Amino acid sequence: EEKKKEKKEGEEEKSEPELVLDGPEVDANEGWTDAEKKECEVLLTKGFSNWSKKDFSVFKSACERHGRAAYESIAQELENKDADEVRKYSETFWKLGPSRLSNWDSVEKQIEKGESKIQKRQECMNAVKRKVEKYANPWQHLKFQYGNAKGKAFTEEEDRFIVCMTHQLGYGRWEELK
Repeated sequence: EEKKKEKKEGEEEKSEPELVLDGPEVDANEGWTDAEKKECEVLLTKGFSNWSKKDFSVFKSACERHGRAAYESIAQELENKDADEVRKYSETFWKLGPSRLSNWDSVEKQIEKGESKIQKRQECMNAVKRKVEKYANPWQHLKFQYGNAKGKAFTEEEDRFIVCMTHQLGYGRWEELK
């Protein structure tokens, strides 16, 4: 028990400095103490003070549409940000996001879902490319094996057109294909 009393006495001696809530120093610094103001200035130089909440939101959406490492494409969607700024922000986002964002799991899942769509689209484009490149003139000679396809919606000529145009325009650009 004597040790406990000694600890309590020691703890009382090591009490934290008194919190300043009011006074001329706080009034002069818009609610901050001088020490807090200096700390804020230091932290702002280390962080991304020129990134707004809107930039954050656009960044997340662009990662979903283009993939987390597509810095050039992401930068094009952000106002006044170049690919290098986006890369630095992205590195910090992926490093600190899990410990700093309360909705991290949701954010990460959305981006991964978008990246999955990108991968699927790329796989489809590769399949179309392989098919088209088998023929010297795919517009006329591209062949399909339909098997037992009954009630086919398009003729072989229309199928050739769709596949060749998909090869030219890119998979998923159906409005342009019309």
